[in-house]
Amino acid sequence: MAQDPSDSVPARHRPWTIITALLAAAVLVAADLALKNWAQINLTDNRVQPLIPKLLAMRWVENHGAIFGIAQGQRLFFIAATIIATAAITWIFVRAPVRHRFLQVALVLILAGALGNLHDRVWHQFVRDMLWLFPQVPLPFNWHWPGGSNELYPWIFNLADVYLVIGIAILIIRSIFIKPPAPADPN
Repeated sequence: MAQDPSDSVPARHRPWTIITALLAAAVLVAADLALKNWAQINLTDNRVQPLIPKLLAMRWVENHGAIFGIAQGQRLFFIAATIIATAAITWIFVRAPVRHRFLQVALVLILAGALGNLHDRVWHQFVRDMLWLFPQVPLPFNWHWPGGSNELYPWIFNLADVYLVIGIAILIIRSIFIKPPAPADPN
């Protein structure tokens, strides 16, 4: 079966591709912000709200850093880095051929995650985190993480972080398993 020649057209020449991506990113950001708002109203008393026992809970954390709480207090750096990353993501998206669906999905997820956390850094001065995997499940053999925690997964995150991790995972998997097409023979 021959490939549709319009699949090689960059997304910028397909307005519906861009509109769909923007709508998807907007829905994802809205879900992230809605959950953050709910958590800020309902979880700020430092209680743990179990969702699935021993698997998933919610607990309010104000993260003044990045993933895993690194680089605390570097708000302006992260705002600038996010703006630059957003511009790069947009540039890559509009130039990528529409046939690169996995790339488009990954970029939309990364964009939504970046914008959700950017919103928090700009409007709240910190990122609002609340999702907790394996709450209060200890590491085996009485081990401890650097910093003293003995919990299997002590980090608390948000939906924007989930979008970022899934988007980056798609990019990694795509780069490993999907090879670029061979250049056309000029003869």
